[in-house]
Amino acid sequence: MRDEFAGDRLLRNDNGKFVDVSAQAGIKGNPIGFGLGVAIADVNQDGWPDIYVSNDYIEQDYFYLNNKNGTFTDKLEQAIGHVSYFSMGNEITDINNDGLPDILTLDMLPADNYRQKLLYGPENYETYQNMLQNGFYHQLMRNMLQLNNGDGTFSEVGQLAGISNTDWSWAPLVADFDNDGWKDLFITNGYLRDYTNMDFMKFYADQKMKEAQGSPTALMDIMKQMPATATQNYIFRNNGRLGFENKVKEWGFDQTFLSNGAVYADLDNDGDLEIITNNVNQEVAIYRNEARPATAHYLQVQCGAGYLAKALGTKVWVYSKGTQQYQEFYPSRGFQSSMYQPLHFGLGTATAADSVRVVWPDGKQQTLTQVKADQKIILEPSGAIKNGLPVTRVKTLLTAVSKDTLPYEHQEDEYNDFKRQLLMPNMLSYQGPRLAQADVDKDGLTDIYAAGAKGQAGTLLLQQKNGSWKASNPPAFVNDFMFEDTGAVFFDADQDGDPDLYVVSGGYAYLEKDMLLQDRLYLNDGTGNFSRAHGNIPYESSSDACVTTLDIDKDGDLDLFVGGG
Repeated sequence: MRDEFAGDRLLRNDNGKFVDVSAQAGIKGNPIGFGLGVAIADVNQDGWPDIYVSNDYIEQDYFYLNNKNGTFTDKLEQAIGHVSYFSMGNEITDINNDGLPDILTLDMLPADNYRQKLLYGPENYETYQNMLQNGFYHQLMRNMLQLNNGDGTFSEVGQLAGISNTDWSWAPLVADFDNDGWKDLFITNGYLRDYTNMDFMKFYADQKMKEAQGSPTALMDIMKQMPATATQNYIFRNNGRLGFENKVKEWGFDQTFLSNGAVYADLDNDGDLEIITNNVNQEVAIYRNEARPATAHYLQVQCGAGYLAKALGTKVWVYSKGTQQYQEFYPSRGFQSSMYQPLHFGLGTATAADSVRVVWPDGKQQTLTQVKADQKIILEPSGAIKNGLPVTRVKTLLTAVSKDTLPYEHQEDEYNDFKRQLLMPNMLSYQGPRLAQADVDKDGLTDIYAAGAKGQAGTLLLQQKNGSWKASNPPAFVNDFMFEDTGAVFFDADQDGDPDLYVVSGGYAYLEKDMLLQDRLYLNDGTGNFSRAHGNIPYESSSDACVTTLDIDKDGDLDLFVGGG
């Protein structure tokens, strides 16, 4: 259902007249969809442009895939595991040179511990769970880098890449600023007043705002007392290993501004990209790029010399020294900013591109070979021929050998560990299911024990000769369904030639000395039937986290190391 006055809109250009086709196109008109960023790109490489909308506040982002018939379908929850909470500007581009468009969204998590504690932070656990239960999606307060897996799904690697915390961020600009062949990242950030300053709100503003009710002038005076912090913008160098290095000082960005919009352009036509930022209550800042020519060759590709709209959606691949770079021309980038042509490619030490491949919006292609570096080339669609789209094939690490899934579904309880241990970095009651493997019934096939959560018995998954799996729940496992299994290992405890099972108990749902924190040993009768052994292991009712076997005293039998939780 669309709101009449709020929500996103899609306006179709009908010969110079714009027609609102939002409803029939499947564009959401939710009044709480506070969209701050929109990016367009052919994300799934099917030849049709898709749309990503980043939403501030509680509404999740939208990821619209083009249905090729004038309509779109939001596939966010099927494609992406979690997104930014206060999503700001965004960008779609190939970060890791695999030929697939990745998605970057910004948020407002500070980089240092002091400001993380001073300003409004991520929601607490109860609020987060309540949000999920009320139909909202997984949203976390930090920048997100969604790496395209090539199969319609994305893996979020922002923390791994080192770009997750950049304060109140607005515009991400992804471009090769040092011309080494890898796209770098520039981020603007800043806000005029720290209106999420928790000290100010708690110890000053709350009382003053009560006193100022009905007086706009008094409210304005309170706002003027609100702290203001000018912050640095961020620039990161792509190291080519799915990581980014902070180059704020080395690259000359250690001044403090309150910046929002930003663009890049080769202003002095010397083959590297300058950066221009829009700053609040200050002049525009222009940063001249001084990349070293000897190791910073480049190639600029302009798609058409005339009408800009004809080039929208043009795709360009540049191949050099066994590497590929991919870009798609859409001028809207970052946060409410627009970049003009040409597309800029860094070549590093290469003095020529082995080949340049271009696919125009109508599907026509052209390929150039041995293109000399350090120049701008202008291509026209008249030189292209009709051909199929190039397909980026992703070589996966693993290959599916069976479509059959395991007949087991883990059911976590909803206990909040943080209520007992506020300083823990993560909860220990939500780490299941732990798995252990062995041939428990001596049929030559590996079987699996799936550890259960509190309130769920552990399950034995027996492999069948046809590749399927059969679930088994021996009475001994069912009787112990209230234990929280936090680790398991098979080993021959009684030295009778078959694997027995040791399961450690843990989590924070039970207090110390509770009998439900006692570890358990289950003995195998040789056919896969297990019974609990009593008196074979020490009585230690404390929370454990893991277990492994080793012959620590070198007497020929296996001992156990049990790690505490």
